[in-house]
Amino acid sequence: CFGIERFMTLMDFCLVFTSLLDTLLEILVTSGSGVSSGAFMIRLIKFLRIGRLLRPLRTVALLGELRVIAAMIASSFRSLFWLTSIILSITFCFSLLLTQGATMYLKTLPESANVQENVEEIRKAYGSVLRTMYSLFLAMTGGRDWGETAGIIAHAGHFYASMVVCFVFINLFSVLNIVTGIFVDGAIELGRQDRSRMIAKQKNCRETNTLHLVALLEEVDTDGDGVISQEEFFASLEHGAVQDFMD
Repeated sequence: CFGIERFMTLMDFCLVFTSLLDTLLEILVTSGSGVSSGAFMIRLIKFLRIGRLLRPLRTVALLGELRVIAAMIASSFRSLFWLTSIILSITFCFSLLLTQGATMYLKTLPESANVQENVEEIRKAYGSVLRTMYSLFLAMTGGRDWGETAGIIAHAGHFYASMVVCFVFINLFSVLNIVTGIFVDGAIELGRQDRSRMIAKQKNCRETNTLHLVALLEEVDTDGDGVISQEEFFASLEHGAVQDFMD
C-alpha cells in the first residue's frame, strides 16, 4: 500500500497498539500485581487514552473529499520541514548581522537619559540572536508591524533598517510565494492520484464483473456450443446465481 493507504494502515496500527497497552496497564494497576499505581502510571494511562480521540479519524478513509484533504495535510509535513529549515536559515543570517549592528551601536552610545528609551527598545528587540530572530519572525508573519521593527534598528543606521525591509521582502515575495506554489502543486498532484486510484478501482470492478458474466454464460450454455438458446435462457432464470447477478 502507498500514500493514504499507508497512512491509514499506520494509524490503525497505532490505535490498536495504544488500546492494547492501555488495557494491559489498567489490568496491572487494578489487579494489585505489584505494579505501582502512582501518579506516573495514572498520567501514562491518561496519555494513552488520548489515542482514542484518533478513532474518529479512521472514518476519513470512507469520505472522498475529506480523505483527500487529510492526505494533503499528511503529505505536506515534509515540505513544511524544509520550509521551516529555509526560513530559519535566512532568519539566522539576517539576525547575526542585525544583532552585531545593534551591539556595536549600544557600545558606542554615550550614557544619557535622552537615549535610554531607544536603548531599551533595541535591547528588547535586538539584544541577542534569539531576540532578533523572534522580532524578524513577528515582522514577517504580521505579529508586529515591520515598519516598527525597522524603525527600532534604524537608530543604529539606515543600513540595518534596510536589511529588515530586505528580509521581509525576500520572505513575503519570494520564499513564501514559491513554497505556496509547491504546496498547491502537491495538492493538485495528490488529488489527481486519488482520481487515478478511483478510476483504476472502477476499471478493476468492471473487469471482475465481466469475468463473472462470462463464467455465468458458460454455465448457462449447457450444451457448450457457444450459443445460448431460448430454452437454455429461460431455464437459467430459475437458477439463483443468475437471479442474483441480474439483481
